[in-house]
Amino acid sequence: MNRIDLSLIFIPIIPDYIETALKTLYEKAPPGLNFRVIVVDQTKDGIYGLVRDYADLIIRNPRRTNMGFSKANNEGIIHALH
Repeated sequence: MNRIDLSLIFIPIIPDYIETALKTLYEKAPPGLNFRVIVVDQTKDGIYGLVRDYADLIIRNPRRTNMGFSKANNEGIIHALH
């Protein structure tokens, strides 16, 4: 089992920059850094197609409503710890 050095949680509300942010993260990350990317999707229409190649976990509220920043952050942290 690989040890994860870092878990990053992204909580996009509008999809305009998330793909660029994740691409840049993978391009600029130091070699050998073992990190996990968790995306808590808060967008209106969903961003699965934009982030599926970069995110290790995508969380979306089944009701397709905005959870609020604190709830979304807590969900990301809970999954990052497990």
